[in-house]
Amino acid sequence: MLSYVPTATELALAEEYLTTYGPECAPALMRHALAAARGASFPIQKFGGTKLFLPQALAAWEKQAEQEAAREIERDARELEKYRRQTQEQLAQVLDTLPSDALEAFENQAKAQLPLQDHGFGSRFMVKLKRDELILHEHLGFSIWPQLLAQLSDRLEADLFIDTMQPCRLEGIAGNTLIISAPDQKTKKRLVQHHLVLLEALARGQKKDYHIRILARGKSA
Repeated sequence: MLSYVPTATELALAEEYLTTYGPECAPALMRHALAAARGASFPIQKFGGTKLFLPQALAAWEKQAEQEAAREIERDARELEKYRRQTQEQLAQVLDTLPSDALEAFENQAKAQLPLQDHGFGSRFMVKLKRDELILHEHLGFSIWPQLLAQLSDRLEADLFIDTMQPCRLEGIAGNTLIISAPDQKTKKRLVQHHLVLLEALARGQKKDYHIRILARGKSA
């Protein structure tokens, strides 16, 4: 709280801070600067005095941001592992209950969709992956994801869709929440900031009122 009317120069400096560092970082920098000034027994009388402690404040903000980014990477990795394990458990339950003829039909469908040239271990593994994907779509609701992608492709520019949405995956469905993984933290941030509202609106327009949660598979692009 100021005990005086700020000057035009001070107001311009405040606007410069906001423009340069953003509405989240700028206030944090000021708090760090004020704390550093108190620690140095150098009370800041005018707003311009914050410039003296800006380097220290920037260093503290960058360290805090790095620590938070590392914690977010760890949280996403733990959450993704949890949801992937749940998906595999659900898939295993379906496989246990499927009649042998239904399972064989899924395998034949998988083979028909794969351009396999041999019948070695690699091809059998690919057939299994494709078979499991088909079962996820038909029995566990994973068909919602290609439907959403098709709707998004009609609304986003082609390059943006290819770079941002195509690398994402549906990792699990927790109740009415779709767990989507982005390839890295940068893509996750871009999705959350620019596309999550549209994605959630499309998800809520499906047969079930879905919500979206986005996690990152890796650190950076």
